Amino acid sequence: MLYWRTGHQMAVRKGDWKLVHTGKNPDEGADELYNLAVDPDERKDLAQQNTAKVKELKNELTAQFDMDA
Repeated sequence: MLYWRTGHQMAVRKGDWKLVHTGKNPDEGADELYNLAVDPDERKDLAQQNTAKVKELKNELTAQFDMDA
C-alpha cells in the first residue's frame, strides 16, 4: 500500500486501486476512485459504482492520515 499527502489532497494506492481525496482531512471533501490496471490515465472515476472499495480504501487513508502528526 502507498499513501501520500500534499496540501489538501491525499491518496492511497492498494493493488490496482487508487483513492484520491481532496479536502483538509478524510472526513471533509470529495473522493475519486480509479482502477489503474484498466485506466492508468485516471480518466474514469469509479467512486459511485464501487462504494465498498471506496470505504475500504478510505479506512486505509484515514488510518495513515491519523499517523501524520
